[in-house]
Amino acid sequence: MKKNEQLAERAQREVEFVKQNAAIVFLVKDDKVEECWHIINKDNCLLNVLAVIGKGKSVDGICLDEVILSEIGIGRTRPFHLSRPLALGNKSIPARLRGFGLSADQYKLVAPRIFEALQELVYLKIACWENGHYTTIYSPHYIYSRRQKKLWSYAKIRTWPRGRRFSVCVGTEFVKDVFWAERNLNTGVRRHLSGLARFIMGWLMREAKEWRRHKDFFKLKRVLEIQKIISGKSLPSYLLAGTMDYIPRSYIFYPYMAKLFFGQEGEVSAEKNLISSVLP
Repeated sequence: MKKNEQLAERAQREVEFVKQNAAIVFLVKDDKVEECWHIINKDNCLLNVLAVIGKGKSVDGICLDEVILSEIGIGRTRPFHLSRPLALGNKSIPARLRGFGLSADQYKLVAPRIFEALQELVYLKIACWENGHYTTIYSPHYIYSRRQKKLWSYAKIRTWPRGRRFSVCVGTEFVKDVFWAERNLNTGVRRHLSGLARFIMGWLMREAKEWRRHKDFFKLKRVLEIQKIISGKSLPSYLLAGTMDYIPRSYIFYPYMAKLFFGQEGEVSAEKNLISSVLP
């Protein structure tokens, strides 16, 4: 009992501190959400996180009326970690209590407000940037000429959106939604993956016509070229694996493509598992 009392006292101290000093605070009460923005007033923003406070239950079954349920780090600040803001000099803000989390109902209630707040933070940050919202990057682009039977490559200039850094705890519902949105709603990524799928199928057209199943697919010259192209992509592997969404299952090399993107054993990445477990 004494341990529970100490836990409750610590949680209450942390809640009061976060309410007064976090950049953005969301209070989840029953079926409504209250919010407070301290980031606008720099004097009151010692802890650069977006915090969600409400009624929570720990993994040990301890219930508290008010506890920090979730944190999202803004900039270089990491959620629930020790922080050393410049305003405090040599002093630091200790790590906050973990073990509590948002319930499914609480998350569904507060999630839209969180995404709106993060988007607003991005707008506030980039509004003062002289170079605007987009940056220019150079990425390799490949074209296969059927007539010349040759693969051409050149550096293509692309515009890429700029943003702001946030950090979250892995495994939370918020992370699942971010991965799902990046995979399914990012039009730039979807366009890139569909183009990559068309390129691969066109590049392997001759092999598909002359295919003999006793051949080793992964030792084919053009497959080795494709592996080299994929390894040179800047997109993370869990996004590149989305190329499979644009390759028909009836395609003769579909099983081999799955191994190409998911590994020889067909393993699925942790990010893919998170994407597939999002809340409805």
